[in-house]
Amino acid sequence: MGQTPPPTPNPLKNIWRPAAVAAAAFLAYANSLHNGFVWDDHLLVENNPALSQPSAVALSFLPASYSRGRHVPGAARPALLLSLIADHNLWGLRPGGYHLTNVSLHVGDSLLAYSLAQSFLAPPAALFSALLFALHPIHTESVDVITFRSDLLACFFLFLGLLAYRRCEGRLKRPAKAGWLFASAACYLLGLLSKEMAITMPALALLADGTIWRRMRSARLRATAVVVYAAVAGAYLAYRFPRADYGAGLRGLWPASVSVARSHPSPPRPEDVPVPQATAYPPSRPQWAAVYRDSVGRALSMSEVFGEYWRLMFLPYGLEADRLAPLARSWRTPGVWLSWIALAAFAGLGLWALLSRRAPLAWGVGWTFIALAPVSNIIPIYNPMAERYLYIVSAGPCWIMGWLWEEIGGHDTYFRSPRGRNQYRVPLFLGGFLVLAAFG
Repeated sequence: MGQTPPPTPNPLKNIWRPAAVAAAAFLAYANSLHNGFVWDDHLLVENNPALSQPSAVALSFLPASYSRGRHVPGAARPALLLSLIADHNLWGLRPGGYHLTNVSLHVGDSLLAYSLAQSFLAPPAALFSALLFALHPIHTESVDVITFRSDLLACFFLFLGLLAYRRCEGRLKRPAKAGWLFASAACYLLGLLSKEMAITMPALALLADGTIWRRMRSARLRATAVVVYAAVAGAYLAYRFPRADYGAGLRGLWPASVSVARSHPSPPRPEDVPVPQATAYPPSRPQWAAVYRDSVGRALSMSEVFGEYWRLMFLPYGLEADRLAPLARSWRTPGVWLSWIALAAFAGLGLWALLSRRAPLAWGVGWTFIALAPVSNIIPIYNPMAERYLYIVSAGPCWIMGWLWEEIGGHDTYFRSPRGRNQYRVPLFLGGFLVLAAFG
């Protein structure tokens, strides 16, 4: 008698999980499709002559594009500029199409967050963490403002680069390893050309190797990855530093080599201010000058900012469209000490998780600290505090909450304990639903 053939796997069996993530991400932000242009949209979309010139992306790489008074608006982030040019060709100046691109990118980011979570969480917990990311209110600024899609693009390529890096494991043949590694490096470069926050991807890849993806790579492959990522970062910094003086690209005139009809007046030249600045916008005065001039005051103020960031990621209540960072002028400021205590507690939690081999928890805590580094204001940034900075960072707390949900549920796919169905299953799902409903 012949053996019974194994059942044919059904590829549609688990498709409902990513479908649920995509639907949640889209529906939560679908109301933005009716919005108009706001804030930087007026400058980089509505009144940007570069969007009618597809050659602007190529021009942004030429030395003349970053000489003073001769630049391509938005050239400091070519991936963002290219996406805006594509939208302009499709939609003209109808903002709904641009918002649709933003929402679609958020859907893609949520699906990639789910794919990453699947590598270290059980399917229900991975789904829960991805739904948290899809519905998190802290993403409102990044998704709803067209020109803040730089966060969405950087997150997309960062997630994709990490997933490609994960494929560089021992089971693959050498050519395949190299292919996935260079695909990861390409994603790293595209992330950097979207927004500077993607600079942390190599550190996040090494963190993943030490926590959730242990023993997947040889020491030689890991060293090769470090060299490749360092080369990409070096090439990007060589491109970016000469453009740091105009940032958003609004100082001076359009390059003389490009002929373009302009129906709007040229933006006025900003006042010279005695503080470091990365964009054409003068900073608020007078109190904000101290944040840039005084390193101690900046460190104290950013301590409070980081404490508030952690609170917003776990308890996103009291969101504001335009935040003013707290100005701490003394070591005795209560908010500074409370923030230090909270941050020390989270750092201790991450160390305990690492020593006790609770890899997903160590990964989530480490991700949050590493991803926050580019907005720590060690190198002065224009806005000391903004909720959009937390778009990439918030994935860490979402994965932490997914891990906690899995721990309570019993570690396996169906949340069953060794003695049968877990006694916390019903309250667990009810509590998860209430959290998702509150976020949504």
